[in-house]
Amino acid sequence: MLGPVLDTYKTNVRMTAIVVALGFIFCTPLYFATQETNSPIARLIFLAALAFFILLVAERLTARAYLHDNGISYHSILTRKEMRWQEVERLYYGAHLLSGHAVVLGTFYRLKLLDQNGQKLSLGDRVGRIPQLAEKIAQATYEPLLRKATDRFNRGDVLDFGLVLVSPAAGLTLKRWYADATIPWDQLASYKLDAGAFYIWRVGQKHTKGLPTESIPNAWVLLGLLNAAAKAAATAKS
Repeated sequence: MLGPVLDTYKTNVRMTAIVVALGFIFCTPLYFATQETNSPIARLIFLAALAFFILLVAERLTARAYLHDNGISYHSILTRKEMRWQEVERLYYGAHLLSGHAVVLGTFYRLKLLDQNGQKLSLGDRVGRIPQLAEKIAQATYEPLLRKATDRFNRGDVLDFGLVLVSPAAGLTLKRWYADATIPWDQLASYKLDAGAFYIWRVGQKHTKGLPTESIPNAWVLLGLLNAAAKAAATAKS
């Protein structure tokens, strides 16, 4: 058992409304096409599209994420999943601002958990208050994940944080679409986690492009690991 429910995260009303609007825009021309042509094929396509959007909206309206003492659970009309904090291996979180023709539609969130067996729990934009939920999950999983990462780092293992590889010997390798770049430890100037991006500066570098956290699993753990490594290096010098 995951224990009593501490908080409930209900459906994301704004994103559900966008899905309803898209369904209306998509299905309306199909409806008029069936009226004009009186074609069985057109009617079948319209009914299939209508059923798809009804099911999609129903899934979103019934979406609930529950925060427990020992983990998280997610329920909807189509899905029932749960995951214990001790089973979480990777946490992905990111945010994108959606807009069209100068009209802001809202922010799309990506929130995905992977456990030790590769099982996935994706919340995305299905429930509201995703930033708060992501922060609560990060707080609940931070210590055990940081402990694992620190143990592996101290053994000399290379740690994979998606777009960032951390090597005790070589330093940090940043994986970008055009080329990979390695920053040795003595060339690492600073770093920060801010507004959905991880920033890393080399010595003498004034500007840098942030790496999206949605492609950096356990970004909070990466930050904690770098802080611990920097503190250990400073202690060794003194």
